[in-house]
Amino acid sequence: MAIEKSTKWRIAVSVLLSLAFLVVARAAFRALASLKRPPERVEQEIPRAAVRCVRVTRGPFRETLVGYGRARALRTTEVAAEVTGTVVWIAPGLEAGTSVAEGDEVVRLDPRDHEQEVARTAADLAQATAVRERRERELVAVADQLEVAREELAVAERELERAEALSGDDTLSQQERDERRRLRSSLTRGVLQLEWRQVEVTATLDADRAAEAKAAAALARARLDLERCTVRAPYDARVRERFA
Repeated sequence: MAIEKSTKWRIAVSVLLSLAFLVVARAAFRALASLKRPPERVEQEIPRAAVRCVRVTRGPFRETLVGYGRARALRTTEVAAEVTGTVVWIAPGLEAGTSVAEGDEVVRLDPRDHEQEVARTAADLAQATAVRERRERELVAVADQLEVAREELAVAERELERAEALSGDDTLSQQERDERRRLRSSLTRGVLQLEWRQVEVTATLDADRAAEAKAAAALARARLDLERCTVRAPYDARVRERFA
């Protein structure tokens, strides 16, 4: 019995000592924790990233392929002046590899001879037009004269018919009837002359109109040659070789 009581006593003492040790350890831990300073809080600035905004628009999709080889143009044109002359201007930087757009001036020739040709043909056209207008007025005048002459001839023929109808009595003498016959003949001759003149003026007017058309064609050709003194790119392209 004594042995059992001694054992129980040791166990109780061990438990009490363990609890006391835990209490003392907890108190010491709290004391040490109160002595430690909390870490300083530093706010860290986040660096800003540069962003480029682009407006999205609808358009054709272009795919770029990279490869190796020899490129060949789909279309090749040798651009040359259609008139002869001295080159006075070449587009700056026009060398092999230069890009040109449709309608760009690449070469100019001396236009002075062609400018003089335009002036000369313009003067010829103005003169031909004046001749043609004068001939048209003359044709109108001849037509008016012919109309009057025909009316006078008709009156003379009616008077002669009346005179022939009265040839049986002595109202008109033979001399008066002869005078009326001569007047009719003279008026007839005048009508025939005017009709022939009308034919001549009409034929001359046709020739004048042909001359005017020829002068207009020459002027158009001279203006075209003057325009050809400026050589332009026929389409968007890249210069392969320059000969001028």
